[in-house]
Formats: sequence, C-alpha cells, structure tokens
Amino acid sequence: MAKIYEGLVFKPSAYKFASADFESMAKALNRDFLAKQDKETLQRICNDFLLVLSYSTVELPTVDIRDKLDLMRSASKQMLETLHSLYIGNERERAAREVAAHLLNAADPNRDWEMGGPDSDALTEMLACFGSAAASAISNLPKDIGGRPKDLAIEFLTPALANFFQTTTTKNASITTDSTAPSNNEFKGVFLNFVVAFLEPLSAHYPLETRKIGSKVRRILKRK
Repeated sequence: MAKIYEGLVFKPSAYKFASADFESMAKALNRDFLAKQDKETLQRICNDFLLVLSYSTVELPTVDIRDKLDLMRSASKQMLETLHSLYIGNERERAAREVAAHLLNAADPNRDWEMGGPDSDALTEMLACFGSAAASAISNLPKDIGGRPKDLAIEFLTPALANFFQTTTTKNASITTDSTAPSNNEFKGVFLNFVVAFLEPLSAHYPLETRKIGSKVRRILKRK
C-alpha cells in the first residue's frame, strides 16, 4: 500500500516466497523442510526487508526513522499516563474523574470507558503493546553515527536472520573465511548459505553478490 512521506509517494517492493524458495532455504539449513511457522516468520522478515530496502533507495532527507519511532513510543506512554490519571488518583480528584468517565460514555454510548470496562482495558493493552513495539523497533535499528547506513537493508536483515537461525538450529550465526579459496569464494558457513538462499529469490530487488554479502554480513555479526 502506498504511503506518503514528506510529500513523496512511497511504494514498498513486495515478494511472496514460493515453495521452491522455502525448499532452498531448508536445504541451506541442512533440514528436510521448514515448518509452517518458520515459513510465516521468513515471509514477515522478507516483507520488512523489502520495506527497509525501498525506504533506503529513495531520497527522504528530512525523515528520521529513529525520531518517528521514539515519538510513537513517547506518545503511547503519555496516553497511558493520561488514562491512568482518569481512573486512579487522590480522593480530591475523584469527582472530576467520575464526571469525565461519565461524559466519555455519554459521548460514545457504544463503548464502556468506565474503569475496568472492556474498552478502557483494550485501549490500555493496545497502547502498552504499541509502546513496547516502538521501543523494540528502536532497539533493532542499526547503531550508526553518521546518518543513514549505506546498506540499511542488510543492516536490518542480518540480525533478523541471525535470530531465526539461532532459534531454528540452536547454533550461533557466524561466517568463516578460507584464505586458500579464490577471492570470490573466501566466505563460508551454513549461515551464509542460508542468507544467500533467502536473498536469491529477491535478486530483482537486491542484487546478489555472494562475496559482498559474506563480507557485509560477517562485519555486522562481529559488531553484535
């Protein structure tokens, strides 16, 4: 779905993994097949990867992802504090709180905004989850000092696939080097094979050069 950012139309790329794609990834992981939940997780990672890739290839100099996410986090926290003040406070404010809750219900008779009501509880839970998601998204952003990284997409993808790899195989994600191998084939490892298998179907969006991928991913892993 098209999004509008700073007056520009932003259309993320999209790709749906085929059965053959999942078979290649399973083979790279030395597995016979991938479970349904694994496939769903990898498809979500693919969607997020292409979203970040699309963002990183358009000129949006005034957009700062970290600031946007932090604003979402702080706004949800502020709204939670406001809801808390509506239901809980000192005795002197109790009458004002009760009147405010009554007026909310009167203004929207299809909802129950009383303390402990289903709508107030649902809103509280959603705001808490929204704030937590924003905080997690901030923590997953590449820690860069000089502005947007040159390859923001692979900066995002590497830890996402590393977490999946570690959960699935119970092994640490790593890439080794072979000094005796040709320069275009010096990077080795099951995790690299998995990353390449993941990226192969996406080559129309992200050109696949195994050596460059190996070098970038290995460098990112060493920073974690």
